[in-house]
Amino acid sequence: MLFEKIKINDTSTLNSLIFEEKNTFNNPRPAILICPGGGYNHVSPREGDTIALHFMNLGYQAFVLNYTVMPTDKYGALREASEAMCIIRDNAEKWSVDPDKIAICGFSAGGHLAGSLGTMWDRDFLGAGAKNKPNAMILCYPVISSDETIWHSGSFKNLMGEASDYSEMSLDLNVSSATPPTFLWHTIEDTSVPVENTLRFANALQKNKIPFEMHIYPQGPHGLSLAPEYPHVATWIELAKEWIMIQFGDYRFR
Repeated sequence: MLFEKIKINDTSTLNSLIFEEKNTFNNPRPAILICPGGGYNHVSPREGDTIALHFMNLGYQAFVLNYTVMPTDKYGALREASEAMCIIRDNAEKWSVDPDKIAICGFSAGGHLAGSLGTMWDRDFLGAGAKNKPNAMILCYPVISSDETIWHSGSFKNLMGEASDYSEMSLDLNVSSATPPTFLWHTIEDTSVPVENTLRFANALQKNKIPFEMHIYPQGPHGLSLAPEYPHVATWIELAKEWIMIQFGDYRFR
């Protein structure tokens, strides 16, 4: 395994965990870009490399984004996620990555960041054309909605500061026919980011006829990552891997 830290800017890095050797058929591999959570206040180490290793077991090249958190402009982390996706595609041959099979995975506020790229990849201010578009998304207990009855106020305020209107970054309002297929999971007992965030996003996907798979677990608090303390919730990672194999194919033994 080759580990490389790529500098995006003074406060953001892209960490790569990739197979150095070619696979059996000398084919490029799918890849996944992981955005840990942390409320746009910090980047959680619990939702980075450990998740990457699970997808490496599927034969994926894996990347973890350490993005800029507060104080920054509201598009700062999104620009970094966009640039990270472009870096992966620009180096697809070097890293043996299939540029048409790159997923993004995010947790909590990192789920908001991943979902922002998935729903806003074509914004003019990103200037990337389609090079930054994820081919699939995995969103884990994600921050989605700016509706103050269900929002995670800390994430939105850390991202956008004190504002009169946060709806610009409300992901349920940004889903379109260009949003990629999505895997979602959440717990009903999550009191930090209410489950209604995921339900709203799923409803928006359904309205736009975007394929998705959603799992809502009855027990478990926020921020579970791989959920070792909750065996039932811990099934999410295997379900997500099964789902991504449906999207991209099975690369475990290649």
